[in-house]
Amino acid sequence: MLKSRIYSLIFWFGTLFIASTWAQAQNNVLLIDTRSPAEYEEGHIQGAVLIPYDTIEAGVLKLSASKDTPVYLYCGSGRRAEVARERLEYRGYTQVINLGGMSDAEAFFAPVEEQP
Repeated sequence: MLKSRIYSLIFWFGTLFIASTWAQAQNNVLLIDTRSPAEYEEGHIQGAVLIPYDTIEAGVLKLSASKDTPVYLYCGSGRRAEVARERLEYRGYTQVINLGGMSDAEAFFAPVEEQP
């Protein structure tokens, strides 16, 4: 149990570093998966950083994101992402969007096909 928890924490901190780099490359847009580490490991949207909803404030602070940075949140159904959105807005973040569930977020970020 302890070993599993340590691996999860190492994975989480590594993901935060990667997400910070990704955000810079994407004009400082953050895509955050607010689910649990186990759910994240089962599958997530490419480029999403894992910050469970109940640690959202500390996780975003570690990314050193400006309070004007667009932050897109998703979870399994949208409920946890909504809790995270409310917490971030309470802390002064101005562009926080709850995308809903994972399938909603995938649809939001899906490439648009051009018509011939």
